[in-house]
Amino acid sequence: MARGVVAVTHDPDDIGEGFWVVVLTFEGCFTAVRMGEVVQDPGARAERGGRNGWTPVGDRWRTSLDRVAYETAVEEIRERIASGTV
Repeated sequence: MARGVVAVTHDPDDIGEGFWVVVLTFEGCFTAVRMGEVVQDPGARAERGGRNGWTPVGDRWRTSLDRVAYETAVEEIRERIASGTV
């Protein structure tokens, strides 16, 4: 669990030490949030190899959706939220 926002940036060069939560949207908007406290759940167990159960991606990441499919899915989710089904 991570809590206590310490810093927010939209510049990847600002990322330094600490635990950062990073989001990069399909449109290319970058946001990183540095958290002040990180506590590992003692009940959690690593399902796969790697640090803390995370298996690093061996190849460059790529999306499974093209831009039109992504935007269509986003619009559907927005509609579901507006109608109260999500």
